[in-house]
Amino acid sequence: MRDRERPELPLVLRASFGLGLLGVATSAAGVLTIGLLAWLNGAPERFGRHVGLLATVGIGLTAFALVVGMSVNTALQRRAIGPLREGGELTAVQATAVYRLPARLMLVSGALWLLGVAVMSVLMFSLLSYTDAATGVAFIALGGITTTAYAYLATERLLRPVMSRVLESYQARRGTVLGRLAVTWVLSGGVPLVAVVIALSYTRSSQDERIRVVFVLAGIGVFLGIASTVLLARSVGLPLRRMRTALERIARDDFDARVEVNNTTEIGLMQASVNDLARGLRERERMRDLFERHVGDSVVDHAMSVGASLSGELTEVVALFVDVIGSTELAYALPTEDFVAKLNRLLGGVVAEIDREGGLVNKFEGDATLCIFGAPVQHADPASAALRAARRIRDSVTEAGELDVGIGIAGGRVFAGQLGTRSRLEYTVIGDAVNEAARLTEAAKALPGRVLASESVIEQCSTGERECWSEHARLELRGRADETLCFTSQR
Repeated sequence: MRDRERPELPLVLRASFGLGLLGVATSAAGVLTIGLLAWLNGAPERFGRHVGLLATVGIGLTAFALVVGMSVNTALQRRAIGPLREGGELTAVQATAVYRLPARLMLVSGALWLLGVAVMSVLMFSLLSYTDAATGVAFIALGGITTTAYAYLATERLLRPVMSRVLESYQARRGTVLGRLAVTWVLSGGVPLVAVVIALSYTRSSQDERIRVVFVLAGIGVFLGIASTVLLARSVGLPLRRMRTALERIARDDFDARVEVNNTTEIGLMQASVNDLARGLRERERMRDLFERHVGDSVVDHAMSVGASLSGELTEVVALFVDVIGSTELAYALPTEDFVAKLNRLLGGVVAEIDREGGLVNKFEGDATLCIFGAPVQHADPASAALRAARRIRDSVTEAGELDVGIGIAGGRVFAGQLGTRSRLEYTVIGDAVNEAARLTEAAKALPGRVLASESVIEQCSTGERECWSEHARLELRGRADETLCFTSQR
């Protein structure tokens, strides 16, 4: 069993012979049932002079059953609950023993009562008339049914604190709600109804006596029926309400919601399913968060909409490239930890400004950063947004005074989509605009303003942003046949 909170054992289970005493208590309930039925149905008169012998044999069988039952129940408890009582953990075999404990205690009780019914049947049918013997055997059988039913329900209730850990740690074959309903009905309806039939079948009693007996048994049946229905409704309704509360929390994106799995029926499977749902959504959210940190939330939304597809589109974007000046010399001169810390602070500022303007930080390439405006999400004014972001990044880097950067901005038609293989995909943009932005970045490193933008971007930007830029020169960029008219900004 996994080591989280240790289950708080009920007092009965903390005692080494607790389930043995529980067997005695449930047997007492069975004996009282027999005594009540015998008294209501005139047992002394029915059994005549054989009452003493039958009572003596019955007491002897009861004593034998109590001794054997207490010994067997105690042994089963020590085997299943012993490690928990000593502060240890349960193995898979021991957990299975805990799970099967209610059924095993019911079988022990049922076997002992079956032995008693067999012995008393032989004795009664040899001493009494057929009708009286059948009535006596019915009394004992009803007492045995009552005992075994109480033994099952009481043990299952006591084991819930332990069962919640067992059912979560080990997948066992579950019982059914129908079985619990059947046991509850036997106690609340079956036993009283059979007792009424026995009372009505005793023709030697007067009509008034039979009516009185039937009223008493009916009253007992009504009381047991109400009590059993309330308890059953609570045992079903309470976990359902807790599951509903957990599902409402999950619907509000609270994936830490959890319900205790303490039911061995289909309800327990539902409890476990709710926890599995929360755990799966929590893991998916964690993976989504990691994914977003790597590629950006807009790429995540795009990937989730199109799936793992090796496809993309040709679209107009503005590319912004940021590269650290003299990074090789800095990496050599500074301790690695200091250089990485400075670089992380720089990249944090870059990401903040790009996010502020609605762009995408597409990738980090060492100490360089490629940012995109216009893909995978369309942007109303990608040119102005990219130019504003470039100026703010330049200003924040200058103010910090830790590193120096060059920034290039270019626009054009590119391929934007997922590239790679089915097992390894990357969202990327490929096209001349990206290459042009990288070449402008190299040229910008030598300028006082540290930024260069292509003419196409300046032509697309807003009038207010255009006023922040001035023409610089026509540059022949590496890999391009024609010269590029570039603009820079000092503010």
